[in-house]
Amino acid sequence: MDSELGMNTTVDSNSTFWKSAEANRTSPQSLSTSFGTVSYAKAAVFWTIFVVGASGNLLVIAVGVKGHGKGNKGQTLVTRMFICCLAVSDLGVMLTATWTSAMSAIRPNWIYGSFFCKLETLWANMSSKMSATMLSVIAVDRSDN
Repeated sequence: MDSELGMNTTVDSNSTFWKSAEANRTSPQSLSTSFGTVSYAKAAVFWTIFVVGASGNLLVIAVGVKGHGKGNKGQTLVTRMFICCLAVSDLGVMLTATWTSAMSAIRPNWIYGSFFCKLETLWANMSSKMSATMLSVIAVDRSDN
């Protein structure tokens, strides 16, 4: 059937495609080196997110706790409480998900034991759900005014 259509079904081992594929094949050493570089780059991004996110949320909590001064008449106590709860839940996500992702990028095996694995999973899920809930509550509170 292929010969009727004029198609060549045999593969020529001397063709340019196969030669270029062999020439571009990387060695296992260079592949592991590039994987290591990528994993350290990913870990650096996760650590940057962790530092910026944790410090930002700590600042939001500090301003929210201190914030009932004479010059801050725009926010009510309830609004500040919601924003502080959101910052606490985001801080929980920062303290669990980002640094464990950074460590997993460098070292794919879990080295912290089964108890901390369960605790980290529980806290990450609770913090994520609490963040989504607090965003919903803030949206309802803002739309009510």
